[in-house]
Amino acid sequence: MLKRKATHLFLIQTSAGKQQYATAEPVLKLGAAADCGIRISGLPPHAVTLVLEPNAVRVMNRSTLPVLVGSNNIGNGGNARLKSGGCLQVGKISITWRPHDAKAQATPAAPVKEKPAKKETAGKEPRKRNKDLVNYAILALCVIVLGYWHLNGQENTYETSQPDFEYLVSQLRTDGTPTEQFLRELLQQARTNERRDVSRAVNDYLHVQRISERLRIETEPEPGGVDLGAAAKMFAEMRTQALAG
Repeated sequence: MLKRKATHLFLIQTSAGKQQYATAEPVLKLGAAADCGIRISGLPPHAVTLVLEPNAVRVMNRSTLPVLVGSNNIGNGGNARLKSGGCLQVGKISITWRPHDAKAQATPAAPVKEKPAKKETAGKEPRKRNKDLVNYAILALCVIVLGYWHLNGQENTYETSQPDFEYLVSQLRTDGTPTEQFLRELLQQARTNERRDVSRAVNDYLHVQRISERLRIETEPEPGGVDLGAAAKMFAEMRTQALAG
């Protein structure tokens, strides 16, 4: 089997030292499980999913660990784009990404063993545990508040939590605006690629999310009508997470 030329390079910094990992895989898992492309002991079995794009990496949090993408703090199920040279923080693990221009080919990354943490003294351990609990409680509260604002603070958003593909396609008119027609075709293409090529389907749904934002800017839903741009974006986000999971 021919090896594909690596297109992405990850620089991983742990307490055990630094490691480089070059890859050409479109979807990559990071965690402690044996099926993860980048294995790091001390992390959950599947901590995050990395969807590689031409000029960025889409980071999806699959665990309860706090994940920091640049300046964006994302909770479980959230996602954000990591730009070239940007820093991804997963727990105590720091990862930097950039496009890989060298001729090196993709090779599996060896597991990275974390150095055992120093034992806390009996007096300090309860204080540290309480501080961690407070930090997690604050993070959970922020996620709940942001989620409530997103679902209730916007008018004409798509009300159902699971947008239906057939309904979306039927509502996107073939004689509508060029953006609306293109979004309809892209959704159908992504649906077809789910059965043929999962990595292409993921890229199609990421493209749908970007085009959906353009549709929301160009068109305004009728009073009481459905915001098709928001509905299409929600559907694409759900399918991206399901396929990359």
